[in-house]
Amino acid sequence: MSFGRTPWLTLLTVVPLLTNTVRAESSREVNVFSYLTDDGRKIATPTPASPAYYLLINGGYQEMGDLVKGEKSPDAARVEKLVRKALAVNGYQGVTKTSPHLDLVVTFHWGYANPQIEKDDSGNETFYNLNQMYSLVGGRALSKADLNFERAAITEAAREDRYFVIVTAFDFNAYMKQKKRIMLWRTQMSVPSVGIDQDTALPALVSAGGALMGRETNLPKQIFSDLGRQGEVEIGTATVEEYIPSVTLPKSSEKLDLGRSGATPSQKTKSEK
Repeated sequence: MSFGRTPWLTLLTVVPLLTNTVRAESSREVNVFSYLTDDGRKIATPTPASPAYYLLINGGYQEMGDLVKGEKSPDAARVEKLVRKALAVNGYQGVTKTSPHLDLVVTFHWGYANPQIEKDDSGNETFYNLNQMYSLVGGRALSKADLNFERAAITEAAREDRYFVIVTAFDFNAYMKQKKRIMLWRTQMSVPSVGIDQDTALPALVSAGGALMGRETNLPKQIFSDLGRQGEVEIGTATVEEYIPSVTLPKSSEKLDLGRSGATPSQKTKSEK
């Protein structure tokens, strides 16, 4: 008879559970959805070796859906620093006086979005900001979601309270010459807000989207990203002072327009009988 086996079996069972618990507490699954417009697909994709140069505009803090009392915005300068770091991953560089050209106007917005859902006595449900929430988590990809679990993941994400960071790129020359805003791409990062605050969530949000900035995802991607300030530690990184050309730029206080979400369920849905 062996008495030494049971403790080892118990340990082998408990250790993975503890590991998963620690991971859940120190990281979050970030929803990243990135898409290109038709105009965006016409231009060359930058790389660190062949970068595109951008002028960055702070689009501001946004509150969408049900308001949260006491919710505070992270420091704007901190958000900007993280966005610049993420943009550099795929070869986007802030413009300086020595930059050979200026290609993009890039805006960034951050904040929270909460679903506004009400049910009446008959069980009929009204999702007031359905299009807004579906747009945030990649609702325009529903038509490409062939599997039930893919569609369910988008639907579930749209019904959660979420923190987000959204980065959008526009054609600089079109704005200068035609005064038109021609959007090239947009990368949307969001995470459920339950159990964390915006300051804690911010590095996880932005770092999760770095490798997808200016790239296209057919479906939203779920990426585990570390919470806290781990992604903000920099050693020996030079500070780049951005050059501001003499142009009239879009107002930074304008409301973020997420556009249409694509194929979404009907606004009013009836609970299962």
